Amino acid sequence: MRTGGLVWRFPAQGPITSAPALAGGTLYFGAHDGRVYALDARRGTLKWSARVGWPVWGGVVLTGRFLLVGTEGGMLFALDRRTGRKVWSYRIHATSPDDLSRLFGVTSAPTVALGMVFVYGEDGVLYAFSPKGIDEAPPRVEGAALILKARDGSLVAYDLEEGTEGEPLTIPGAPPLRLVAFLFDQGSGIRPESIKVALNGRPLPFKYDQIKGRLSADLVTPAEGGVERPLPDGKYTLTVAAEDWRGRRAEEAFKFVVDNTLPPPPPPEERRAPEVFPGVPGTPGMPGVPPM
Repeated sequence: MRTGGLVWRFPAQGPITSAPALAGGTLYFGAHDGRVYALDARRGTLKWSARVGWPVWGGVVLTGRFLLVGTEGGMLFALDRRTGRKVWSYRIHATSPDDLSRLFGVTSAPTVALGMVFVYGEDGVLYAFSPKGIDEAPPRVEGAALILKARDGSLVAYDLEEGTEGEPLTIPGAPPLRLVAFLFDQGSGIRPESIKVALNGRPLPFKYDQIKGRLSADLVTPAEGGVERPLPDGKYTLTVAAEDWRGRRAEEAFKFVVDNTLPPPPPPEERRAPEVFPGVPGTPGMPGVPPM
């Protein structure tokens, strides 16, 4: 402080384009590498870093025990200042699989005033939150599907809702056989440690992308010697359960039937309905119309 000389240097993995926040001898900041850092202000040593998934352009804000930060990917995070653990999160845009490609970023620092947290999104909307987070509903499980191998070797998806609302979905059990679903929570966010996937009550290992909300689990695991065997014939119930950071719980059960006498499913293009209206002549070479 007396000479202006360099005391320490810390190499973040991306550019830092906002001023850090200093409190209690700890320096907090975000970087374009998609992480938030906490350093010992005197020594420049790392206390913790937390992955938020997208570049951080704006500054971080400290309020009570929380650190608030917005990301280019449209997420507002509240982190525990002491550990970097995520306490809650909020996605600025609607959370559904169809909207994942439409993200409105938060490129400025949040503002704390009047007991509220204010965030301006690139969608032109000013959002206001309680520092403790909002949570009006439990998590949601959406887009659940089973991924199978078609007879030409490509992959085809079957909507698991078909086996829940109407006649049971019936499929062959040959591997690969994989569950894919999306978990969303518009309030405090999904608590990853709470996620459970089970097949007829038997827990399954799974992978969960916390940023995209994508969940996947293999229903057929290699047997001894690495040989994959088909899922046996029978009725199955696939259960997905998760909690948010406020303790609200959601559980969805999907039913399907395995019949290994069935042939592999046709490729995706062969499953599509003809794209020609009845009674209306099509154009040669168009989908659903045989070429002349």
